[in-house]
Amino acid sequence: MTNTILVTAASRRGTTLEVAQMIADELRRSGLPVDVLPIKAVTDLSAYSAVVIGSPVHFGQWLPEAVQFLEDHRDALSQMPVAYFTVAMTMHEDTAEARAKTMAFLDPVLAALPEIDPVGIGLFAGKMDRKALPRVEQWVATLNGYPDGDFRNEFSIRTWANLIRDDLTPVHAESIAWEWVYDEIALPANL
Repeated sequence: MTNTILVTAASRRGTTLEVAQMIADELRRSGLPVDVLPIKAVTDLSAYSAVVIGSPVHFGQWLPEAVQFLEDHRDALSQMPVAYFTVAMTMHEDTAEARAKTMAFLDPVLAALPEIDPVGIGLFAGKMDRKALPRVEQWVATLNGYPDGDFRNEFSIRTWANLIRDDLTPVHAESIAWEWVYDEIALPANL
């Protein structure tokens, strides 16, 4: 195992994978080695010390391939730091009610796989282009009152990546703390 973090996501139209890329970019800015892969491309986790896993909400639940990934890798994931993120149009307005509704989509996943204990859960808005959707999904989007537009908040996504960074990399966090101690302590010149 290396100290590389995997950021992976299931994605129907690419939006969630773009959010995964933003998370990875922010972790890399901290000097961390990060790989970004679509969830279907990941077959082995032995090269990773932590995993960030994302899925959009589609018809009220995580995509099946994201849940299958968790089930297939549950043993490895239960032994390393893991974070989840969800992209959902319910978050187009970031309110307590929207957060509760979006979190409810993730509750079945958390209940089914209690041995995987995420160090953080990110809830993010996605983007909506009704014209690109099949008719049934257009109808569902209209029924739920989801407006067209890109509601991703890059600042929130990057802030969340920074909030989980130390929980994903306890060794990295410790080395940063020691670097600070060495920088702050001035030893007498005659030692």
